[in-house]
Amino acid sequence: MLVCAIPVSTRRLPVVPSIMLDMQYRMHPEISRFPSSEFYARSLKDGTVDSGGNAHAWLQPPVSEHLVINSLTGDRPSVVFLDHNGLEATKDRSKINVTDAAIVCAVLEDLLRQNEVKFSSLCSRLCYNDHFQDLRGEDVGVISPYIAQISLLNYLINVDPDYRNRFRNSLGPNRVEELAQVEVKTVNGFEGRQKEVVLFSTVRNNAAGALGFLADRRRLNVGLTRARRGLFVIGGLATLRAGSSARGAAVWKHYVDFLAGAQLVRPLKGCALRQVLDGPGRVFLSREGPSA
Repeated sequence: MLVCAIPVSTRRLPVVPSIMLDMQYRMHPEISRFPSSEFYARSLKDGTVDSGGNAHAWLQPPVSEHLVINSLTGDRPSVVFLDHNGLEATKDRSKINVTDAAIVCAVLEDLLRQNEVKFSSLCSRLCYNDHFQDLRGEDVGVISPYIAQISLLNYLINVDPDYRNRFRNSLGPNRVEELAQVEVKTVNGFEGRQKEVVLFSTVRNNAAGALGFLADRRRLNVGLTRARRGLFVIGGLATLRAGSSARGAAVWKHYVDFLAGAQLVRPLKGCALRQVLDGPGRVFLSREGPSA
């Protein structure tokens, strides 16, 4: 008996309908608000709120000097844009921004210092609502679109002698070791990942409003949706608003307008920038460092 095998490519396979999930259970509703509007036509709903519309306790934002509590509502925001004037530079056909990187280091130090882990076991963290503020190095992700910026950030966080000494003095000998657990990767490398807190170094800061591939909508969507409890975006607001050089740059203008309208922008210029870079109660950058 002759049996003819039918190639897989010619078989009639059943059509499986695609289903778009319209409920997100991963992040604070304030973090999901812009992505839902911009990328999902407001069809993405929040499964992270109670019947009163309040975010679940385990999604409460971390304590940070950059997340200023609203005096009217008493709520701490989950999102902030730290706006500075430090210019980008080209390195090995990629881009870096030293001021961006220095701000990331300062925010990271602030987060680990103000959200000290009180319980060592996972059970303790899950059983006591009062301790959802606990934050470990492994809970934090640092992302950037540019590989040269990732190399700079890894060096400053884990190798640079001045920063190591600063972190050790500020965090103590045990806490400082958690810096090695902070995940520092490109935006593409973080796709499909999630962290309690994400620091997003956008890098681009120039007079021409050039964004390059930072303007890619998919890349921005990934960058804005990796955090569960807190999202810190660092960059130059004017450059991102101008967005004159790349197709898709309008998405950044939309995001900047959203941030400004929600009062989620914190300008870091002049003395305000210096205070953040130096850290509380000391002057660190004695060598020539980033400038406003």
